[in-house]
Amino acid sequence: MVIDWATASEGPPDLDSAMSALILAQAALTMPDVATAARAVLASLLRHLDTIEADHLAEARSRRAANPTLTRAEITGLAEAVTLINRTTAP
Repeated sequence: MVIDWATASEGPPDLDSAMSALILAQAALTMPDVATAARAVLASLLRHLDTIEADHLAEARSRRAANPTLTRAEITGLAEAVTLINRTTAP
């Protein structure tokens, strides 16, 4: 299902998982009203995935940074979102 036609593009299915995790992590870090729910959904998503490959996460970050609707602060916050994903998947 396409959610955002403006930024839709082809890619491997695992990139969708990485992009979803990245958006959830951003919400967890920047949206206080939904932060708790976003962290719970992120943790659940990551538990149900085999893994998020580092190259898919890097590509998701790159594509997200190129999204013209993101603010400079949101783009800068992508590093922290990646860190949250990595911490959430750590044993």
